[in-house]
Amino acid sequence: MPKVIVKGVFMGADLKTQRFDGKEKTSLFIDVYQPDSTETDKMVQIKSEDVSLINNLHKDYAMGSLFEANVAVNAYQNKAYFKLLDIVSV
Repeated sequence: MPKVIVKGVFMGADLKTQRFDGKEKTSLFIDVYQPDSTETDKMVQIKSEDVSLINNLHKDYAMGSLFEANVAVNAYQNKAYFKLLDIVSV
């Protein structure tokens, strides 16, 4: 998977539970707004399997804080999916 840096403004983070084949899986989703993006949808959603990060995110970042993360990118049916590798301290 290609690796990129996502830079933008932190908009929030929440946990989502998904069910597949009778198994539940909880993931962390981080919303980042990219005002300089040329895309029509300037919001990027980054997924992480480490749900314990939510406490650090709510403590260290307020809505509107600058945010930077290293992510892996995957694409499916003309949609990009971002997986968190690590958060770069801003």
